[in-house]
Amino acid sequence: MFHLAIEKPIKQMKEKIESWLKLDQLVDNLTGYVDAKVRLTKLQIQEEFSKGLAKLLVASMLFLMLFWVMLFGIVTVALFLGEYLESYALGFAIVTAIALLKAFFLFWQRERITNYVMKQAGKQLAQNTESTNENKQQPAEH
Repeated sequence: MFHLAIEKPIKQMKEKIESWLKLDQLVDNLTGYVDAKVRLTKLQIQEEFSKGLAKLLVASMLFLMLFWVMLFGIVTVALFLGEYLESYALGFAIVTAIALLKAFFLFWQRERITNYVMKQAGKQLAQNTESTNENKQQPAEH
């Protein structure tokens, strides 16, 4: 009997504490927050991937167009020199020699060029990371 008299107030206290803390709602809210954060992260990854893919496609198309422009330009210069020198073979030989000199120069300076490009890419990446972090810290305007 004494045991039953103590159990009832303890049970009531336990119910009051649980209702005051609202643990069920807290767990539900925390679970919802984690789910929303996971979805947001997935969307951000998808957005970054889409931007990267779009930039890659545009860069590829520009490269292809520049390739064709340079190819036709080189052939035009070779034909012009051939006409001027009255020997198409000599015109193409001169253009080929100039291209070989450029290739040799690029090969000779490859490490320097690689280091420069890597340094510039690192700066660009750092700048993009900083701007992304600034955007995350700014409150959204409605």
